[in-house]
Amino acid sequence: MRQDFLCVTPNGEWAGYSYEWLEDLSDAILLPGGKSKILANGINWDYPSQTQCMECHTEVAGFTLGPEIAQINRQTIIHLQIEHPIK
Repeated sequence: MRQDFLCVTPNGEWAGYSYEWLEDLSDAILLPGGKSKILANGINWDYPSQTQCMECHTEVAGFTLGPEIAQINRQTIIHLQIEHPIK
């Protein structure tokens, strides 16, 4: 499994980071570069390098390509209780 993060560095530049989860899902390891892995079902799973992340996450695209924390971290009613999706 893969987890990607896109964040702004202290100097104001965007950077992408790929993590690979351990088999037991107890932790994820930051990958130093890109990687490909064949999964048990035969699917080729790609982990992009920092350079590859920035090929799509460009200034023209607004850097982020999906929901941002501010868009999903708001009060929501779940099972008649007000909750925050991100805690």
